[in-house]
Amino acid sequence: MFPSMDPWEVALWIVATWLAVVSLVRLMAYHRDRLVARLHDQLRWERRQQAEMIMARKRRAAARREAASHNPAP
Repeated sequence: MFPSMDPWEVALWIVATWLAVVSLVRLMAYHRDRLVARLHDQLRWERRQQAEMIMARKRRAAARREAASHNPAP
């Protein structure tokens, strides 16, 4: 490899490189998990908002039908 490096230096470089790569992969996985959780929360919130809007429309339509059945057109 490098003629001026003894086996202990090579071993230390290998261990340091492995630790750096493992640390980076764990950090990236943690960040990914946080991002996915945040996006899931946002999606859940949006779906809840849509469901509430649909229920409100249904209630308004039912109220209009109810009002129309009690007040027939002349």
